[in-house]
Amino acid sequence: MTLPMPSARIFLLVLLLTISWAAAETNAPPTPASPAKAGPLQLTLPAAVQLVLLQNRELLKLAAAQESALLGVQDAEAEFAVRVRPDGGASRMEGLASYQYGLRALKKMPWGTGIEVGGQVQNTDLPDSGANTRDSVRISITQPLFRYAGGLLNQEALAKAASRVQTARRNLEMKKNDLVLQAAQTYEELLRLRQQAEVEAQAGQRLANLLRLTQAREKQGRATRVDVLRVELQRGQSQSRFEDVRQRRAALDLDLAELLGLDANARCALEDSPDLALDVPAPEAAVQTALANRLDLAQILQDYRDVERGLRVAQHKLLPDLKLVTTLERYGAGAGVTAAAANLNQNNWFVGLQMDSDLDPKRERIAYRQALLDEKTARDDIATAERLVQRQVRQQLLAFDRAQSEVRLAARNRQAARDRQRLARRLFELGRGDNFTVTDAEQENLRAEADWLAARAEAAVAGYRLLRATGTLLACPNDLLPEPLTAAADRRASPPGAGGHR
Repeated sequence: MTLPMPSARIFLLVLLLTISWAAAETNAPPTPASPAKAGPLQLTLPAAVQLVLLQNRELLKLAAAQESALLGVQDAEAEFAVRVRPDGGASRMEGLASYQYGLRALKKMPWGTGIEVGGQVQNTDLPDSGANTRDSVRISITQPLFRYAGGLLNQEALAKAASRVQTARRNLEMKKNDLVLQAAQTYEELLRLRQQAEVEAQAGQRLANLLRLTQAREKQGRATRVDVLRVELQRGQSQSRFEDVRQRRAALDLDLAELLGLDANARCALEDSPDLALDVPAPEAAVQTALANRLDLAQILQDYRDVERGLRVAQHKLLPDLKLVTTLERYGAGAGVTAAAANLNQNNWFVGLQMDSDLDPKRERIAYRQALLDEKTARDDIATAERLVQRQVRQQLLAFDRAQSEVRLAARNRQAARDRQRLARRLFELGRGDNFTVTDAEQENLRAEADWLAARAEAAVAGYRLLRATGTLLACPNDLLPEPLTAAADRRASPPGAGGHR
């Protein structure tokens, strides 16, 4: 049966849409697996550190701040770029109309010289005038002589912008070190809790067996009800500790996912971390390493240089703001757009001095005295920071040595507690020991296991803390490292007209 034409068109349209939909489904990229169905992420400590550096949200925010600082440098550099401005206007007064149009190009040099080149056409509607049009080309040079001569003041905005870039880069690198240390601490704590959960689970099984044995001995008259209740109490306490460990692991899983930039529902299967092979230097060598690598000290040194440069700027502002202005103009005048106006056959020139500062610069003197105080405070901050670095390095060396000793002692105590627990249980099973000895040995064994796990985790983290204290946890660009102050930066010259203020 032949379909009517409108029905045939609708049928073909539906058929084409169906084919297009099927093709789109065939070529579509595979849908990622749901987080609920995906298995846990197999993770090692180096892989966790790599994820932190790649996708931690705080690092991404600091990277954006660094980009913003770079834009600030471009904004400061724009001051020395060539700027082109329109030069025109129109007015009417008492029946006379006047208008002018043209362009000006301006260029400021880093040492302060200003150059302006421009051209203008001016037309004035003067009745019965033979010179109502004026064409001109002009070049003007302004040269500061004292206050704004040289690059110190003229490039101050650029120097501040470059300093902000360095600060943003250091903030990013310091945050990387902090997050790597935090990731290592979280990773080691999760490993400890996982092992602690295994210890509590094994202890719960042993206590369940001990409870059944004690109940049997109670029926035989060889144990009391107090013995049964003691074992029941210890078993309940073990179950409570197991639940506490489980909850703490769940909370730390969320912290680790946030550190790694993962979804909150992500779960990680952690592999055992290898022992940190660390060649511990002598205290003096470690202090020198820290003084040469600590980024917080480098930032304080940079802050001092900024303040010291601000002092020199304040000192320079005590000089008078005197400029030499030179202008040369070629122009022509005529009636309308004529050759007389376009010939530019006449000259104007001007040479003069321009002063824009007060005769008594009170505010500049106050700013200079404030800059002196800021410089002294910044210098004291350097000494304070260096003492803090030395103290932190020595403290971390002591903490690292103490952590290593604690691991060895905890391992011996753990082995002794295990041997005591096994012996007490064996004697009780043979009828040669009492229930109290077994439960007491079980408690001491659990305490020794927990101490050993905590000592191992602390020893691992102590190594990372020592590297963080010496500034060698992560490599960073050399231009961000501390740069010692030079003798030239320590010298100060007395400014003109500022005697007695220092």
